[in-house]
Amino acid sequence: MSSSTAVTVAGITGIPGYAGAVPWQGPRPTCLPIAVSAAHQVSRSMHPPLSPEALWRHALRSGLADADGTTPGAMETALATVGQPLLTDWPYEPTIAPTKSAASPTPPPAALFGQLHHVALPGGLALLGAGMPLVLLIHITETFSLVDASGAVADRSNQRRQGLHAVLAVGSDTTGDIDRVLIRNSWGADWGVRGHCVLTTDYINEYADSAWLVIPT
Repeated sequence: MSSSTAVTVAGITGIPGYAGAVPWQGPRPTCLPIAVSAAHQVSRSMHPPLSPEALWRHALRSGLADADGTTPGAMETALATVGQPLLTDWPYEPTIAPTKSAASPTPPPAALFGQLHHVALPGGLALLGAGMPLVLLIHITETFSLVDASGAVADRSNQRRQGLHAVLAVGSDTTGDIDRVLIRNSWGADWGVRGHCVLTTDYINEYADSAWLVIPT
């Protein structure tokens, strides 16, 4: 994982509690547990980072994860039943095989639990204004892979959809002619602007599959 610094991209500053740490998921299909982990962390307001390995391992053992990734339903169950220890107690390993998980600590560390709730779009994006991060499952497109120097992703309609990817929405700007959303990716700090990009709400409305909110319990 990377260092944590406050982040502002294209005039959008991250919501309170978001410190700007951007992970590199490596070749593993773990974008969803990584995004859910970050949402869980931010929802606890500056809590130390949480381990996505716990969520991924539970999904694998439940038969709900494979080389293509996992599902929100699997993450919902894992958050509620096994929870997440601190990242320092169970570090993420970006280079292990796609259908493996890092060895769990012995004895098992203390875990924190949460609930994963589906949020309807586009209205759910208003939660960002209330300081609540959202996990977005979004289709990768050509323009998503070509972030410009400012961090913006071109808003082009009818692009070919290249598979689903989970990202974390961590801020928004509704003051201009076009509403925009600050996105934290999991492709390392060298992608985009320090690992971030900015999507218009039009882009999200066209290419997002679903949105999810983590509530600590």
